[in-house]
Amino acid sequence: MDDTFGSHYLLIFGKLFHLRMTKRFYSFVQTFSLLILFSCSKDVVEPFTAPILKFTIATSSGAGGLISPSQSVESSQTVKITATANAHFQLKEWTGDCGTFDKDDLEITITASKNCAVGAEFEKIKYTITATPEKGGVL
Repeated sequence: MDDTFGSHYLLIFGKLFHLRMTKRFYSFVQTFSLLILFSCSKDVVEPFTAPILKFTIATSSGAGGLISPSQSVESSQTVKITATANAHFQLKEWTGDCGTFDKDDLEITITASKNCAVGAEFEKIKYTITATPEKGGVL
């Protein structure tokens, strides 16, 4: 009569062993299992898949222009944000905690690494008018 109730393959210090577990050797197997570095069984283990991190790039703009809408993106994805000034306005500055950007750049690129906010502040363009009176004229 066969009293085998389990069978395992063990990899111990680079050598593969086939171990039959029986009622007689059960306690030996339990003590011996402390040396197991790797054990294979018939159970299927699904591979681990890391969760995909998503971040929100929140956008806002003041009077005088528009900015690209807020976006939800995956970690390390790049996002282009554009500021568009209305007539007679210009970009004054970029604000927020997504990075530091030059006011002369109307399109910026952000690499998502956290939830952050970016804003565009606009200002009216100041015009200088120079007038010179004609001979005999007065200003």
